[in-house]
Amino acid sequence: MTRHIRPSTDSASCAIAVFVLRTRGTAGISGQQAVWTTRRDPDAGRPGEFLLGSWTLSKTEPTPCFSGHQTEELSLTLPPGRDIELLPRGKTVENPYLHYQSDWKRDGQLVTVRREITVELPVAVCRDEIRAQLAEAIAEIRGDYRAEIALKPLVH
Repeated sequence: MTRHIRPSTDSASCAIAVFVLRTRGTAGISGQQAVWTTRRDPDAGRPGEFLLGSWTLSKTEPTPCFSGHQTEELSLTLPPGRDIELLPRGKTVENPYLHYQSDWKRDGQLVTVRREITVELPVAVCRDEIRAQLAEAIAEIRGDYRAEIALKPLVH
């Protein structure tokens, strides 16, 4: 799936940027593959949000969860006359049930973040210790989703 997102340009100081989001993934359900879509919620389908069950329940509440793999690639073409103040650092989150990795790269005026998660679970409903460990990982992954890029005027 590919989504194009164009931020608002309400003020003269706001930079115009075009984001391209590609999300792919598979989930294992009894040896089958499940396919999901991102129709209503602009954040739905991000790596981990489908596989790890509800992100809004407390870490003690049981939730359906799935083994699988998801990737997301988000690219930003810097607008003319703009540069980056600071590129976010990548993040790794690991526990016995998942491996999450994000990597930020810059190639000229193109900035790309790639996020990838692999989840291997022994159950279809996560509860108790598994749910607690996934909830901790969810909090770290959500923090990574909030990484920001600050733009500054290009100095010649």
